[in-house]
Amino acid sequence: MKRATKIVIGAVALVAVAATIGAISAARRGKVVQVRIEAAESRDLESVVNASGWVRPNRKVDVQADIMGRITSLQVKEGDRVRRDQVLLRIDPSEYESAVERARCGQRVTGTRGPGARQPAPGKSCIGSAACPARD
Repeated sequence: MKRATKIVIGAVALVAVAATIGAISAARRGKVVQVRIEAAESRDLESVVNASGWVRPNRKVDVQADIMGRITSLQVKEGDRVRRDQVLLRIDPSEYESAVERARCGQRVTGTRGPGARQPAPGKSCIGSAACPARD
């Protein structure tokens, strides 16, 4: 093979490589990625997460009353934070107050006395009377 033939084959190969590189770079130019540049700043991150599962509190407290009754005043709402010894609700005391008065009257009539009972006033007694005073 002559030297001129080798140069022609080399030149054709060089043109083919250059054409391939040009075609690849031209194809990439059509796929331009746009980039937005901003200065860094502090702001709230907002995102929505859809997930299934359970929400569990750090601490759970069960509240129970020692007595039953009609609630007359509810002083907190669901979800409110409460403090120790805070009054949450009030129960109608009339049923329990009447039971205490009946017990006091029964003690006066029978003469029995429970722990912490008061002494009747001198000359006052329920024994034999139709009505028993609620208090001395």
